[in-house]
Amino acid sequence: MCSEGYEKTKEYYLDAMSQILKGLLHWDEGRIRAHVNGYRELLNDPKMSIILNRAPLRMVVAEAIPPRLKEKMAGLPLVRLAETLEDEVSKGGDCWGPGGDFDWEGARARVNNILREYGEALPD
Repeated sequence: MCSEGYEKTKEYYLDAMSQILKGLLHWDEGRIRAHVNGYRELLNDPKMSIILNRAPLRMVVAEAIPPRLKEKMAGLPLVRLAETLEDEVSKGGDCWGPGGDFDWEGARARVNNILREYGEALPD
C-alpha cells in the first residue's frame, strides 16, 4: 500500500470512528481524541492495516456495551450482542459517510432498546 494512500485511508477511518463515538456514545472531544489516537498509533505500523478491513462501526460498537454487562457476558454471547448493536445502528444507513445527516438519536434509541433487555442503557 502506498504511503500517501494509506495515510488518507487511515485518516478517513479514524474520522469515521470519531463521528461514531460522538454521535452514538456522546463522548466529549478529549475522550474521542484519546481513543482515536490509540488506534492512530497502532495504525502507524502499516502491518496493522488489517484493522482497516473492518467497518469503523465494528471497532467502536463494543464501547456501547456497559462495563457491568461486559463483566456478566463472555465469549460468543458478548460477540453476538456487539453484532446485534452494530445491526441496530446500521438500520439507519451509512453512519460515517459525508453529509452528517445520520439520525444518531434514532440509533441510540435502537441500541438502548437492546441494552434494556439486559437492564442497561447508554450513558446520557
